[in-house]
Amino acid sequence: MFRGCCVCPIARCNTSRACHESGCRDSGLPLSGGASKRFLFVAAQVRCVSSPQTIPPMNRIPLAVALAAGFVLQSRLEAQTIWNDSATDWNSAGSWDAGVPTGATIANLPNDASIGFQPTLTANGSALGLVVDNTGADYTIGGAGFVLDLGASGIVSTGAGNLTIQPTLNLSASQSWNASTGSGNIVRITGNLTGASSVVLTISSATASNTATVPNVRLAGNNSGFTGNIAMGGSTFGILLESPSAMTGGVIDISGGNSNVWLASNTASNPYVFGTANTTGSANINFRNAGTAGLFLTGGDVYWDPGNGSDYSWAAGSNGHIRLGGTNDAVPRMLFLGNTSSNLTLIGDRSLSNAGAGNFSGYVTIRSALADDAGGGRNFNTSAGLAILTRAAVNDANPGNTTVSGGALSVSNMNQIFDGWLNLSGGVLVLDNVSWSDFTTDRSAGYRASNATNTWGITGGGGGFAARGSDVAIVIDNANPASAYGTITANAVFDRSFTLGSSARNPDGTLYAANEVDVQQHTVLSGVRTVTVASNGLGFAPGTGVVNRISGNLSGTGALIVTGASNTAGVGTLVLSGVNTWTGNVSSTINTGTIFNSGLGGMQVSNALLRFDGDASMPNGNGGGATAAFLGAVQRNSSSPFGYLLTGNATGITYDLADNYRFMIGSMSTAGSGNGTLGADLGRATLRDSTVLIHAGNAGADAQNLHLLVRDNAELTLGTAGSGNAVRLVPSTGQSGAGSTTATTVSDAAGTRTLIKRGEGTLVLQNVAYTDVAEAGNTAAQFSWQIGNGASNSIASPYFDGAVRETGNGSSNSLTGFNVLLTGGVLETNDTLQAGGFVRALGTGTTQVRWGSGGGGFAAYGGNLTVNINATPTNTEWGDTNFLSVNGPLIFGSQTANGRVEFQNTIGLATGTGNFVREIRVIDNPNSAADLAVMSGNIHSRGDGSGGGTGTRNLTKTGNGTLVLAGGNNTYNGDTVVAAGTLLVNGVLTANGTTNPVVNVAAGATLGGNGTINRAVSVAGTLAPGNSPGILNTNNLTLAGNSTFALELNGTIPGNGLSNHDQVNVTGTVTLGGSASDRITLTLNIGYPVAVSDVFVVINNDSTDGVAFGGGTNGLFRYSGNDLNDGDAFNVGAYTFEIDYTYNGGGDGNSNDVALIVTAIPEPSVGLMMVAGFGLMALFRRRSA
Repeated sequence: MFRGCCVCPIARCNTSRACHESGCRDSGLPLSGGASKRFLFVAAQVRCVSSPQTIPPMNRIPLAVALAAGFVLQSRLEAQTIWNDSATDWNSAGSWDAGVPTGATIANLPNDASIGFQPTLTANGSALGLVVDNTGADYTIGGAGFVLDLGASGIVSTGAGNLTIQPTLNLSASQSWNASTGSGNIVRITGNLTGASSVVLTISSATASNTATVPNVRLAGNNSGFTGNIAMGGSTFGILLESPSAMTGGVIDISGGNSNVWLASNTASNPYVFGTANTTGSANINFRNAGTAGLFLTGGDVYWDPGNGSDYSWAAGSNGHIRLGGTNDAVPRMLFLGNTSSNLTLIGDRSLSNAGAGNFSGYVTIRSALADDAGGGRNFNTSAGLAILTRAAVNDANPGNTTVSGGALSVSNMNQIFDGWLNLSGGVLVLDNVSWSDFTTDRSAGYRASNATNTWGITGGGGGFAARGSDVAIVIDNANPASAYGTITANAVFDRSFTLGSSARNPDGTLYAANEVDVQQHTVLSGVRTVTVASNGLGFAPGTGVVNRISGNLSGTGALIVTGASNTAGVGTLVLSGVNTWTGNVSSTINTGTIFNSGLGGMQVSNALLRFDGDASMPNGNGGGATAAFLGAVQRNSSSPFGYLLTGNATGITYDLADNYRFMIGSMSTAGSGNGTLGADLGRATLRDSTVLIHAGNAGADAQNLHLLVRDNAELTLGTAGSGNAVRLVPSTGQSGAGSTTATTVSDAAGTRTLIKRGEGTLVLQNVAYTDVAEAGNTAAQFSWQIGNGASNSIASPYFDGAVRETGNGSSNSLTGFNVLLTGGVLETNDTLQAGGFVRALGTGTTQVRWGSGGGGFAAYGGNLTVNINATPTNTEWGDTNFLSVNGPLIFGSQTANGRVEFQNTIGLATGTGNFVREIRVIDNPNSAADLAVMSGNIHSRGDGSGGGTGTRNLTKTGNGTLVLAGGNNTYNGDTVVAAGTLLVNGVLTANGTTNPVVNVAAGATLGGNGTINRAVSVAGTLAPGNSPGILNTNNLTLAGNSTFALELNGTIPGNGLSNHDQVNVTGTVTLGGSASDRITLTLNIGYPVAVSDVFVVINNDSTDGVAFGGGTNGLFRYSGNDLNDGDAFNVGAYTFEIDYTYNGGGDGNSNDVALIVTAIPEPSVGLMMVAGFGLMALFRRRSA
């Protein structure tokens, strides 16, 4: 052994020579008296260094850091100094175990789980590199305003925490930054980044777990002083530029792998400025990889000016792509590419694509003009997302082509695309306020299936059109449909598969292409053609969007398939409104070896809804019934609705299938799946004398559903009176093994069939037959009814699945013989049809009723309806078996109800422990004044009237309809919220001294009635006491600013008779809120000839407390725009009133009531006319119980 060396596991060294025989060599560093040496043992090589301690013992360096830094691959290792957590001063030697870092030493920041002091520069500093362990928490290097010079060892950041560097970071040498643990580790530079042009910063990842969904390196400062290059290597990684000033002065070079540059939101006046690799004099970004690299957008709209304000070339790397990505959230992102004063010149063919299916939810606006280079003939291709052109293209003698192979390309002028061939090859051209005449004028040479100047074509996967700003009617020549149009005839232009509509969204989520495309050109189909419709937000529930249409006649020896592009944004809808007489057959492969054959003249729908616009639009090309044909909607599996709808109108349209046609709706998969749909939209429609096969092609014993979708404000009647006019519902099964012109053979199925009512409209049962394939037997025992889809139905996310209306009491026109299952909709009937009222017991039997998930209830049509569960007014309770589920609403009314429904049972809101909110929802028919719901049974915390359990039981009234609480002892102990519509309290809401519940009326909602509320009342909406008119008794009353106080004055005495006036009788305090700009609106309906000195005490305040004002002492009411201070006069027509906030209405000397006093009246004849007018107004004020 040798003297004077550190302890070595192989040998001992001295200062002058190495132990060659043991693999230990001299460090070459001199020793000062008594100083010890330390070593690091690496692969049988030991390097000794002198004190101060610059290399930590091996047990001080985390293995992951050592591996990531490449220590095991080096024979020569840099010195390190470790943060010792004794203070916060980076520049203090005492903060480090081996002194302040220098350009020759690595700064090692250990696991920060135990770190109490984060390092902060108090002067400029330097380090050869940074090794940071973020395992415990985040690290922040403070010292904004100072400079940290970073050498060749760069940054190694490990652990799940983040590293933030606040000083300016000057890169003095080329280096690598490495965040090694995946997407959870972020290195964020909030200070400026500087460095010479010779410096190359390589950003990479040591592990394959990193994903492009999180940018691991984020630059937030002003980085124009960094003129070197940033190289993003072969791993999946991301760099985020948090603002345009974060753009560096050099090149960001994505040379391989799947890395991405992320851009945070900015403004048009401050764009990101960088060009392509061959552009000089500006900052650059270079995409030249074979992976999925590209731009990702985060935080909002992004403006990118690749040309720095001048003309520039788009030479985006070897693949010629700019790939766009976006965060997968609900808000689409926009990228604005270029500027409005320069050209984007294509060098070679260039494309704009997304970074992967489903990733790009926004769109790019190209604000520069597209231009050919000197060679001409350059092509522009969009393959995903939405690209928006805004300026005229620059063409030369050899104009380029434009191909839309995916996504959509939007033009507001046809001169924005090249004058070559426009090829719609799987993508959609959005015509933004561009008419079809504008389109054909620009494409003057007509249709062509290959390259030619000023032509267009649909090729490949079948592109198409969408419209924005105005509808587009496509017609070429219907007067002479066999005329030439380019290289084909006019009636052959759409004899191919094509797409209508685009599902691209604006940043606010609304549909971008929100107008209709109508193909009016008559078309002769020579083969099976598929029309794909975009998902436009028109799912089961009514939504926003657009329905595209084919109103031209479809004939020929071919046939039609309608399908949806996607169902993520709601199922798409296509309307057929022409005469459809094609005679071909559809053979659709549903699964391997499973074929659906429609028969001659038939068709197929999948992942879409097809709506017929009139009886003549239903297919009729099977030779007058000589052979069987199906209107098929058969899929293997489906999570969205698919099938057929019928267009209705205000007076009604009647449909029946042509001879030997049948609907076949269902699936070819296992039991219970499928969203096959039959329904109506846009008004009243009737289907008669038609057969609907509810098909389970996989096995005869499989169950199957049929969704009966009646959309908002629509009404679908099944069948009409008389023999042969029924809608025949048939359980069927069967499939084909090969394509054939003969329709698939079907047979009777033994599986159950569930009929599910969907949509806010009303389904009317007039003449329904449950039969077999031969239409001779009775299969009613295989059927069940479900009113509503059964999904969660909350106050925050409500839906209403409409009504099923009975028109009789037999099995063909009612639910007699079926269990009534309520799962989001209502049963619409009346006492006459129910022989005195609905008295079914709870249960699953065919004579019983039950609630499922989604809630539900009843509506009255053709008379009033009384509901009495279990035939006597027994106690029921939310959560009871077969009654309302814990979170399901009790629903009354419908869009077509015209009578009063009365629920007589006592209801308990909950048992058990906790606070509960229960909802009663009343749907309004705006065309009826008689529809309302009455709770004549009491509402308690428990069904038996006891307190039961702990916590509060709260009641929320929703829906635009009117609910009457008529029970005389409503004792539930929670708050009452009138969230929408009207609540009339004609019974009693009792007090509760323990919970002190209140009644809150939301803005837009109304509280009225002539009962007693022994609870505090706070009104932000409308207070309308009485029942035309009446007295409402309350505890403490607060009218908030912007609320409304609505009164009827039919006499000078308050009361509940027709000759009385409205009044609020308050036992408690009266507070009138508001401010100078936030007053309480007063509305008056006068129903008799008032006289001078008539007094109306409209707020009768008990005790001695005066009216409290929330916005000063006076002027808190406002009538017809005029503020009313105490004693102010105001005119109601020709009458003059005075308001008194301190009236002594009770004669008790307290002067704390609010009164209206008549001070002047018009001539008698004028007064009588005014009273008549006010009387008509009063009829519409509220509905009486």
